[in-house]
Amino acid sequence: MSPHRLDWRGWRRIARAPALSMAVAAGALAAGPARHTAPDAPAPVPHRAEAPGPAREMSLEQAYAAAERLVASRRDLESLPYFRRMGELISPDVWSLHHDFANALQGASLESRRMREALVPATRSSVERIELATLAQSELDRAAALAHEPAEQAAVHLSRARQLGTWGFPLDALSELAKATAADPTWALAPASAREWALRHASLLRAARLRSGTGAPRGRR
Repeated sequence: MSPHRLDWRGWRRIARAPALSMAVAAGALAAGPARHTAPDAPAPVPHRAEAPGPAREMSLEQAYAAAERLVASRRDLESLPYFRRMGELISPDVWSLHHDFANALQGASLESRRMREALVPATRSSVERIELATLAQSELDRAAALAHEPAEQAAVHLSRARQLGTWGFPLDALSELAKATAADPTWALAPASAREWALRHASLLRAARLRSGTGAPRGRR
């Protein structure tokens, strides 16, 4: 390992700080299609492997503090360079960094900003939003490959379920929630989310049947 790279395993207490991990997983990425708003958000950051701008010169502590602050403020798009900077400074085999980066990417794909009286996407185009969502799934793949503890595996499945559900794949979301429950049966959040998604999916199916006429009540004979 390069002497300029730090081992993230020495920073477990930071990686699990609730202000970042919980804000990303449960706040900006809560299940549902609503975008979150970043007032006066700057122009989107370029999607480069190297951290651009001020992040390039930051230490691990500084990059983490910046990412934590921005994620807590639901300004995921601005947080991405700082996640990339952390990726430059620590070992690549840390599941929690890939997991949190995936959630920040997903949040960035849904982020909006206020322009005059209207809310508009913070990204430049639908192509960029698809790119961010695709990158989020890739980061979750990396996190899944590195997650060994039951709670870690369940967290990855739960994040993937929320992302898939947000993008309109309820059956895939339910499948991931079932995997989360199986991975760590002691984690109450996974089955609770599974029940919520099951009820939501059933409601969508009933609404679709009513619109098509196949679910209308039968008249008396």
